[in-house]
Amino acid sequence: MNADIKLLKIFVTVVDNGGFSAAERELNLARSTISNHMAELEHRLGTSLCRRGRAGFALTSAGESVYREALNLLASAEAFDRHIDSLKHADMSGELRLTITDGTLYDKNLKLNKTLAQFQNKAKNVFLKLSSASQRDIEHQLAKKEIDLGIIAHHRSLPDFQYHRLYQEQHLLYCAENHFLFEKNDRHITEEQLAEQAFVHAGYQLNPEIQKLTQNFNGRASAGHMESRAQLILSGAYIGFLPEHFAAPLVEAGKLRTLKARNKFYHSDISAVHRKDALSDRLLALFLALLKEQYHAPAKKN
Repeated sequence: MNADIKLLKIFVTVVDNGGFSAAERELNLARSTISNHMAELEHRLGTSLCRRGRAGFALTSAGESVYREALNLLASAEAFDRHIDSLKHADMSGELRLTITDGTLYDKNLKLNKTLAQFQNKAKNVFLKLSSASQRDIEHQLAKKEIDLGIIAHHRSLPDFQYHRLYQEQHLLYCAENHFLFEKNDRHITEEQLAEQAFVHAGYQLNPEIQKLTQNFNGRASAGHMESRAQLILSGAYIGFLPEHFAAPLVEAGKLRTLKARNKFYHSDISAVHRKDALSDRLLALFLALLKEQYHAPAKKN
């Protein structure tokens, strides 16, 4: 075959985007690289496929014909890949146990829905057991081999675990509508006033940077579960940190507000975690690969 699949994919993408410049982002390639690939394709086919210049991008008659045939060929190639992929995973069976940290329903950065659908499609004979738990409980479940994979905020690294960073989550400081600071302007809230307020801790070990941020707060409660922490804050008796995505509906409803959002915040790395001795598990490896694909785009080539 004179034209390989890669060159045809680039050609189709250029045509679909109406030119080289518009195709740069989708292909994740520099325009000069795209131009070189197109020149190589034209050389292999022995004909000009497009015209580009002041008048804009346009296909030649040969280019229009090649484009139609390329669409058919690529569709057949994709169908072939899907069939081979289904054969590769057809013999998979058993159970995969996954636990995610609680309070993630409104987290748009947790791209789990697509991963779950892809996994079920590829491993139709596998039973998936999904649950939610606190950070500490997930670590305990992994240590006891009660689950295969957890998704947690990565605050500490345990020696028997392997972590795969997915994305970053922002936590802000909140108080409830019945707390006396609720109506107070941030400019008039002093550090001393914040230090006097009853504060609810996360209930698990945080990284040193976050510990430094919270060390001067007046700790009077702890809650490992996100909803329990929110309940304490909503009581009006406590202030505390919550993930921004979790608190957003309560802020919109007027139940919570942020306090000193410009300097009272921290970020957590959300990671997939499993035991190091589970690396050979085919079910775990497949699910983890599908999950990581949602976050890690291929590096840009020049």
